[in-house]
Amino acid sequence: TLDGIYKFGAKENDYFYRLLGDVTGLDRKVDVRDRNQVIRMQGKNPNDPNVNPDLDLNLDNLIDTKDLEIVLRVFGNFITAPQPPSGGGGK
Repeated sequence: TLDGIYKFGAKENDYFYRLLGDVTGLDRKVDVRDRNQVIRMQGKNPNDPNVNPDLDLNLDNLIDTKDLEIVLRVFGNFITAPQPPSGGGGK
């Protein structure tokens, strides 16, 4: 799936975003928080219930330096939140 904002419903706020490397999923950017989470979980299995599976960016069932390399490659990328439609309120 490509990075971006995707609409999934008819309502104004029916959307989600995907940004490779934004493992915190909170801020629509790849930053030091994402890097630190990947570093902290090095060597862990993403299937462990105490581990965020999104940290396994290359989907090889191991959080390792390959995942960290991905975060570093896209470090600083961000997505701007969609703007509400102009000309009146939504329903």
